Amino acid sequence: MKNNDDHLMRCFAAVFARATQEEIRTLTFSSLPGWDSLRAATLSVVLAEAFGAQITLPLLLELDTFASVKQYLVQCGVMSGRTA
Repeated sequence: MKNNDDHLMRCFAAVFARATQEEIRTLTFSSLPGWDSLRAATLSVVLAEAFGAQITLPLLLELDTFASVKQYLVQCGVMSGRTA
């Protein structure tokens, strides 16, 4: 499997095309350029398709950061915690 962080970053970048990778990694979702409920729902679907993990909209809003989504995916067993 390719680098997990890269795969997850591609998911976020597909939804937040205007945000830099640094912004995606460090900002809360609500402070990302273009964040709104439609993008949140889109991100939920993109993550479900990419990783096979159900992330409801309320859960996604609770997770709130790239790192917390990654941690959740690791806990679900659909992503390893390794970055390389």
